[in-house]
Amino acid sequence: MTIQSSGNANIDAIASDSWNATPGVAAKVTYSFLLAVPDDALPGDSVGFHVLDNSQQQAVRDTLAQWSAVAKITFTEVSAAAGGGQIRIGMNNQSADQSAGYSDLPAEGAAGSLVYTYFDNSDSTNTHFQAGDYGRTVFIHEFGHAIGLKHPGNYNGQDGSGTPPYLPKETDTTDYSIMSYNDGVAATVINKYAASPMLYDIQAVQYLYGANTSYHTGNDSYKFTETSAPQCIWDAGGTNTFDFSATTQGTTIDLRAGNFSSSVPNLKNVAIAYGVTIQNAIGGSGNDEIFTNDGNDSIVGGGGDDVVHAGLGADTIDGGLGLDTVEFNAAQSAYTLVRSGNMILVQSKTSTANKITLNNVESLHFSDGKLDASAITSAPIVNQAPPDVLISVKSTLNIALPSNTFSVAEGQTVHYSATLANGQALPTWLSFNTSNGSFTSSSGAPQTGSTALSVTAIDSDGHSAHTEFHLQAILNFGQQFTATSSNDVFSGTTAIDSVVFSGKRSEYTIHASAANTFTISQTGGSTDTISNIERVKFADATVALDVGLGHAGIAYALYQSALNRAPDSGGLGYWINALDTGATALDLMRSFITSPEFISNYGSTQSTSAFVTQVYQNVLHRAPDSSGLAFWQSGVDSGQATRADVINFFTQSSEFQANLATVIGDGFSYTPYFG
Repeated sequence: MTIQSSGNANIDAIASDSWNATPGVAAKVTYSFLLAVPDDALPGDSVGFHVLDNSQQQAVRDTLAQWSAVAKITFTEVSAAAGGGQIRIGMNNQSADQSAGYSDLPAEGAAGSLVYTYFDNSDSTNTHFQAGDYGRTVFIHEFGHAIGLKHPGNYNGQDGSGTPPYLPKETDTTDYSIMSYNDGVAATVINKYAASPMLYDIQAVQYLYGANTSYHTGNDSYKFTETSAPQCIWDAGGTNTFDFSATTQGTTIDLRAGNFSSSVPNLKNVAIAYGVTIQNAIGGSGNDEIFTNDGNDSIVGGGGDDVVHAGLGADTIDGGLGLDTVEFNAAQSAYTLVRSGNMILVQSKTSTANKITLNNVESLHFSDGKLDASAITSAPIVNQAPPDVLISVKSTLNIALPSNTFSVAEGQTVHYSATLANGQALPTWLSFNTSNGSFTSSSGAPQTGSTALSVTAIDSDGHSAHTEFHLQAILNFGQQFTATSSNDVFSGTTAIDSVVFSGKRSEYTIHASAANTFTISQTGGSTDTISNIERVKFADATVALDVGLGHAGIAYALYQSALNRAPDSGGLGYWINALDTGATALDLMRSFITSPEFISNYGSTQSTSAFVTQVYQNVLHRAPDSSGLAFWQSGVDSGQATRADVINFFTQSSEFQANLATVIGDGFSYTPYFG
C-alpha cells in the first residue's frame, strides 16, 4: 500500500509502498523461486521463462540479507511447490524491452499480497554478482522495489514516466540511491557499480520498517582500495575504523554521517549512513584530506602531505609522514596551544570536551591565519585534575598535589601558585607550598562548607597550566586512604573515611562481602578489602558505601519514600553533603515535604488516612495493616507526630531497609556537592 509522507524529501523521493500500513513497523516477508510460469502471469512474464540457477538463487539470498542488515525486514525462503512466498522470483527474456529486471511493489501491505520479481535471462550481467558487478546492482535495485521503493526520478522501464516526488538532478544517481537510473561516478571511473543499498535507500527503508540496530554492534574495521565498489556503510555500534592504508593516489576520508569518502580523488565510492558513527580513520600514502566528526576520533594520516579538518570532541591526530596540516573552524585565540615534546595539545577555551592531541603535524590553520607547529612552545599540561578532598572541621591538614596532576616538558623546572577558584587569595587558615604544590593548615577549616581551589603550574619559560579542585569540610571526617597496585586492606574509623583509586569506575567491581565490608576488584588487577569505609573515589566517579542507615543510605531512601522515585545523582550529592555537615534525617524530610514534587505526589489537602496509606504504598509497596494505619493516623491527628516524622520512621524501618538493600547494597555512584 502507498505509505504516508515522512516529510523528508530524500526519503519521500524513494519510499513509496510497504508491507505494513504504518511506517517504522518491522515486517516478515516470505519468498520463493518460481518453478513454472504462474497462472496469473502477464503476457511478458512468460517470454523465455526460466528457473533461477543455484548461483542466482544464492545471489537472491545475499541481496535480501543486505536489505535485512539495514532495516527490520526479514525474509524467509519457502517452497514454491508448497504454495510459494509473498515475493515470487523468476527469470525471463526481457531483451525486447532492453531491461535487466523488473518487480512489482507491495500492493496491499497484507499477507495475501503477492509481488513478482523477474530478471532478464538474456543479460549476462545477471550471472555475475561480486561487489561492483552490474548484476549485483540489478538484484539490489529490483528487491528494493519488492519492499516498497520507487525510482527517484521521472522515468520507468515500462512506460517511461515516474511517480513524484523526485530527487534533484545532482543527487539522482546511484551514488545516493541504487533505485536511480543514473550511474554514479565510479561506473565511469573504475567500472564499478553500487554494491549495497545506498545513502538515501537506507534512510527510506528504515523509515518504512525501522533500523536494524543489532547489525555490526562490535568494533569493526572497514578496509578500502582504489577500486572498492560504491557502497554505504550501516553500522549499529562499537568503535569503528575506516582503513584506506592501501590507497596511494590521495583519498578523501569523511567520518561525518551522510557524507562521502573517495578512495581515489572525487570517486565518492564510500558513504556513511545517517545515524552511524565511525570513530577512526587511517589514510594512505598519498596526499589525503580527512574530515573528523564531532565525536572522539583517532586519525592516522599515513604518508603524503595530509590535511585534517578537525571537528568537535577529543580527537587524536597523527599526521604520519609528509608535511601535514590540521584545520580548525575558529580563530587561534579560541584555543590554548601547548607542546610537550612532539605532541601538541589544542584545547578549546569554551569547552573542556573539545581537546585535540596532535602528533607529527607541521602546520595548524585557524580561521584567522596559519601557524607553524614549530612555533608552539612547550608548556605544562594538566593530565588529571586532583580529586576533591574531604577534611574535618578545625583539624590539621596536609594535602599533597598528586604527582600525575601536571606534565612538564623535558628540561623544564616548575613552581606553583594557588588561589581560590574565583581568583581571590587563599583564606588565612590555609597555607600553600609553591615548591611542591602542597596545602597545609595547623588550625583547619573554621566551619563546614566547600572551598574551591585553583592551582597553577609555571615552568622555567613562564608558560603555565591550571586546574581546580575542592576541599569539603565536614564535622566528622576520618581518614583518606590511597589504594595501590597491591591487594590492600583498609579499615576505617567511626568517622567518614574514604579510599582513592586511580582508575575509572568502569574498571572496578564492588561487592558487599559482609556487614560494612566490601571487596573492590580491578579488572586484571588487584582486589582490595575495605571495612567501615564510607566513600570511594575513582578518577571519574564517587561511590557511597554507607548504605543502610548511613548518611548516603538515608539520603537515597528519603527520595524513594518522599518522592516515590530513585534519586538524581546531583540532588543525592546535595543531601548527602547536608547530612555530612550536620543535618539530620528529619531535617531533610522537613525540606522534602515542602517541595513542589512532594506536594504533587502526596497532595496538599490529603486526609491523614489517605496520607498514611500512600506512605505504606510508596515506601513498603503494600497496603497498610489495620493496626498500623490506626496507630499512625492517631499519632498525626493528635499532634504527637508530624507527617515528616511518619515518613522518616518508615524510611528507617527494617522492612524498607531490607527491600532497599537489594538495590544499593553494593554501594551507588553520586555527584558530590561542593556548594
